[in-house]
Amino acid sequence: MRRYWLGVILAAFTLQSALLFIYSCPQAKATMGDEQYYTDLGHRLARGEAAMHDPFWPPLYGEFLGYCGETGHLNATVIAAQIGLWAVTGLLLFLMAKRLGADATTTMIATGLYFTSTELVAFSHFFWPETLHLFLFTAAIWLLLSDQSKLRFFAWTLLGLCLLTKSLLLVSIVVLILYRFVQRPSYAALTIPILGIVIAFLAVLGFRGQVISYLGKSAAFNVLVGLHENHFHDHREDIAGKFYQSYGTDYDTRQKRILDELKHSWRPIPAIKGVPRHLARVFDRHSFLINQLPEGDYARYAGPRKWYHQVIQTWTQLHLLVALCAVVVGIWMWPQKDSIPFLAALIVPCVFIFSLIHTKSRFLVQFLPLIYLCAALGLRNFKNIRKLTFRQIVISGFLWIFIMAAFFAP
Repeated sequence: MRRYWLGVILAAFTLQSALLFIYSCPQAKATMGDEQYYTDLGHRLARGEAAMHDPFWPPLYGEFLGYCGETGHLNATVIAAQIGLWAVTGLLLFLMAKRLGADATTTMIATGLYFTSTELVAFSHFFWPETLHLFLFTAAIWLLLSDQSKLRFFAWTLLGLCLLTKSLLLVSIVVLILYRFVQRPSYAALTIPILGIVIAFLAVLGFRGQVISYLGKSAAFNVLVGLHENHFHDHREDIAGKFYQSYGTDYDTRQKRILDELKHSWRPIPAIKGVPRHLARVFDRHSFLINQLPEGDYARYAGPRKWYHQVIQTWTQLHLLVALCAVVVGIWMWPQKDSIPFLAALIVPCVFIFSLIHTKSRFLVQFLPLIYLCAALGLRNFKNIRKLTFRQIVISGFLWIFIMAAFFAP
């Protein structure tokens, strides 16, 4: 066991070192998309300027960059902080697996999958909110699985911070609050979650004396962009930025134009036909890391394509493929059956939202710890696959076919 953990630590250190090397040599990776908004906002906040948040983007990550920028070295400080959050999230996955009753081997496999994920390592170097959000989300789940009510209160505060980092969990959190209330009807079942979330909002928004109303502000935009997506790969058509720029810089004018166009263009049949495409894009084998490597569709890493870029790409795709294949078996091996409705309340609403809006492969990042835990259960208990019922085999078969079709889509 000690050798295994030493191997995981060595592999994690090697991946971090390798990806930091290609990030910075021969020059720093160029930013793309939302990174440009966040870094600009972070620099202005660090300088003490009266920087206003765009309601399209949750404010916490911009504030996080601003605090890091006060050191005078925003980029280096942010990357160092995110590497720390990445490491702590891996530890939280280890603790969560033990809390759920997973055996030692399953816990080891899940943690090993986490620390050898090049995608998660790469996001700890990017100026996207994924790493911060992943830490908050994983910590919240770990606390919600606790038997102590005091810890659950802090979990709701963390979920409030999640909403201030990425708004994708908005519907999931509402469903989770309702589930908790139905499970144990009481005044506290409603007030404690809401109070925890409100405290998170006041802590972030009230600090600068700004009232930032952003929740759901980008929903109409994301639905509209989703209606115009035609490919199963998000890198084939990066139309979100073009749409955003075409509607002007004034928020009120932009929002009115978006809503007007959505009313005229949304139809139920085309929207339903787009569901498989939206969900498939989440499992795209051409991830954000791969697309930014030299000669990729975005090619933000500097320098010519080298052999080690191909090694990174191959490992990234193989790692995700193995995890996704094992998940369809692992879902039936979940150790703590009582936690399944709770996790379903978090995941199913997100799947519903993903089926309606324009999606990216990075949307899968927030669920990777749970995916790796489920995959570890599948790998650990693969020999017991013959014990599955016919219904379970059929469901797993359909899930596997969809995931493979999405992963290998031309």
